Amino acid sequence: MSTLRLRWLPICFAATLATTAHAQPAPGDVVLSTASHILSVDWGMAQVTTLKQVPWTATVVQDRNVGLIGTANDEIHRLTIAGTLSTVARLPDGAVARAIATDQTVNAYVFGTHKGIYRVAGTTVTTLTTLIKPNAICRDRNTGHYVAASLFGAIWTVDAATGAITTVRTDVPDVTGLAYLPSIRGFVVGRSSASDGVLLLDSNFNTVKTFNVADVNAVTVDERINRIWTVSGAPTRAVTRIAPQGAIEGSIPMPTYAYTGIAVWQSRTVSVATTGLPGSTANFHIRFPNASTEPYCVALSLAAGPGLDLPGSQYLGLAPDGLFLMTACQSIPGLTARFAGNLAFGGALAALTIPAAAPPGFVVHVSAVMIDPGAPGGIVAGNADSLQIR
Repeated sequence: MSTLRLRWLPICFAATLATTAHAQPAPGDVVLSTASHILSVDWGMAQVTTLKQVPWTATVVQDRNVGLIGTANDEIHRLTIAGTLSTVARLPDGAVARAIATDQTVNAYVFGTHKGIYRVAGTTVTTLTTLIKPNAICRDRNTGHYVAASLFGAIWTVDAATGAITTVRTDVPDVTGLAYLPSIRGFVVGRSSASDGVLLLDSNFNTVKTFNVADVNAVTVDERINRIWTVSGAPTRAVTRIAPQGAIEGSIPMPTYAYTGIAVWQSRTVSVATTGLPGSTANFHIRFPNASTEPYCVALSLAAGPGLDLPGSQYLGLAPDGLFLMTACQSIPGLTARFAGNLAFGGALAALTIPAAAPPGFVVHVSAVMIDPGAPGGIVAGNADSLQIR
């Protein structure tokens, strides 16, 4: 039976969940957090698996592909690939996290709560602002700052260093999710409305497209294949995949849970490891799932898109500009290091020496590919990340 036909056998799969205490999803599977469990969804097989009984209010893929970060009210949890759950920090003042975004550096996250926005790096918690109480948040890779939204129509930008707030929209109510979409250098907005529940915004926050998905509880982007994922709550209860330049590609009905977050398992193959200070060395962590010693290549660009379409419906979120052509697979003395080589146990650490004269606020984008003869076109695309000079 074809994969396409299996996608449209939803009821029997959704009604009979597999339950495994330490099940591990395949890379690229969708992972959902609920008010009581964590689930994974195999899109090709239309199969839903219960991974662990954890009451999370929000979830995000962790840096360097080693699991998930989620929250249970004010507690911040880490769930490893092996299934180990631990508490890594607590938000202050009983703040309940409603949204999470990855920050620029490894193991740093930004939390939108009912009391404000907090940044957590390791176990250190910093208050960015208490003036807004967002229901959704993401990082703007164009600028290095954050974008936040409320249920009541407002969308704001938030300065990553100072917490300064700028209102950019006041007419987008019922926002439940935000994600950066590199292919348009803009944003995906999820809404709990009965129709037009997914909006695409350009880098200036103008609406450029809508999709008729109802009751959206959370959104995420797998930029390696340039696809949007949503999970809808009652009464729709479904996971939906969208091609941002095309149309809705299908949905899989989901069991009766209160869905709080969505992520793509092991989709963060490239992550910035250090703060971008002029004159310092910025490290880029690279980790491809199920890899060992395959060749890899790293590149930089001045823009996240429009990117490059690669074989096998893959997408590389780097603009093919002059910086890209200069740095792709090139270790340049005094500037880049380990931009090409062989992975060690599936990972590598590339580096960029930031010029001392680099101006604050300047943003550079980084991504990597792995050479794999068994992959479509012999190549596996990684995600892109951005480094802001601060």
